[in-house]
Amino acid sequence: MTGEDWVREVSEWDYARKDFGIIKPIGDAKAPSRLDVWRMSNNPPNYICCIREKQNIINRIAKYLRAFKQEESPLRCLSILLQADPGAGKTLLARALADCFEFTFLRFDITQMNHREDLLNIFDSVATAQANSTNKVLVFVDEINAFLDGHRVYGAFLVPLEEGIYVRHGNIYTLKPCVWIFAGTKLEEDDLKKAEKLSDFKARMTLEEKIDFNSIKTMYRKATKKLDDEARLEQIYLGATLIKRFFPDVSEISMGVLKYFYDLDPENISTREIRKFAGLLRNVQYGEVGKDNCKDWEGYDKIDDSEEGRTFIKLNFG
Repeated sequence: MTGEDWVREVSEWDYARKDFGIIKPIGDAKAPSRLDVWRMSNNPPNYICCIREKQNIINRIAKYLRAFKQEESPLRCLSILLQADPGAGKTLLARALADCFEFTFLRFDITQMNHREDLLNIFDSVATAQANSTNKVLVFVDEINAFLDGHRVYGAFLVPLEEGIYVRHGNIYTLKPCVWIFAGTKLEEDDLKKAEKLSDFKARMTLEEKIDFNSIKTMYRKATKKLDDEARLEQIYLGATLIKRFFPDVSEISMGVLKYFYDLDPENISTREIRKFAGLLRNVQYGEVGKDNCKDWEGYDKIDDSEEGRTFIKLNFG
């Protein structure tokens, strides 16, 4: 790439950030407008992130993961608590981080368990993975604040995190240090005080982060307009990415559909809901998604059907 090419590339991207992320090539009227999805899916790879503060959070987590990965024989577990609203993309982030740093990934959901005895299966699975894999293990435990048999589950993790052991049927088993990422919804202050063993659990965390929009909004204080713009831009990239996952042949999406994602209220929309929109598309043909494919969407009639709204934008995943 020449210096002139680089300047043009930077100029196109600077303009695109102010125009729904759409890149309109400078100096080539025949070149199609495009959405470079890869630009916002490399931190970590395959995870969409446009919000600057969220990128900073991910970078902090990545720093700890990289250091743990480089330790030949870690002495202690690395434990991370992610607090976020339901559907905020916690699982996607955990999996993307595991893939990025080549950890063996294990996922568990407390809400899918029936009895406290099921928690021991987590530790058995970790021990088995550690015995069978040359990679270090990253364990993702979702909905950590859920109830199981009428109680919180925090206490079950205290000894494994602190001492690297667990007890089953009176026998003591050993776990090697690994990465634990625990995720749950936000807790109010009153709940924090009442939650069984939560204070002890949180004391064992290496890192505690909040990644949902409303939590990050409190960090921005006066910069809410910038955060809102970043969040809406993220919704466009996320919408395009999830449509591509449901319909791999899709290579173009209309401007009206992309604007629909942009117009969703970041305070009331989640990754899970955007995934639902992608799954509700119908009659997708010829690699294109336009308004006619979105008739099952809530607010379908609000999709821009003007000449500009019908303009198809090429998707570039790099």
